Amino acid sequence: MKKLCLLVVPLLLIGCTTASKGPTSSAPPPKTVVHPQQTSPTGRYSGYVWTWDTERNIVTFYDFDTAKTFRVQTTNDQIQRLTMHTNGSVTGQLLAPDEITVNK
Repeated sequence: MKKLCLLVVPLLLIGCTTASKGPTSSAPPPKTVVHPQQTSPTGRYSGYVWTWDTERNIVTFYDFDTAKTFRVQTTNDQIQRLTMHTNGSVTGQLLAPDEITVNK
């Protein structure tokens, strides 16, 4: 009986450790893709006014802390109150990066 236990117990332990590892796929988990048409809830956004698009009412801000730009959909009257290349703030919806189109 002792010999049987010495043989069965290690086999059970080996079986339990391999079963608990789960699938051995080395593929990374899928990434979330944010499309340009998706927006966040309305909020107040501030930063260095980089540029704006008055036709689409979009302001692009630059954040010096993260060294990144971000776009905000706002209203035309708020854009008119901004000054280029100064700090400013608007109320609007944060937009994802815009798609790049290539003219061929």
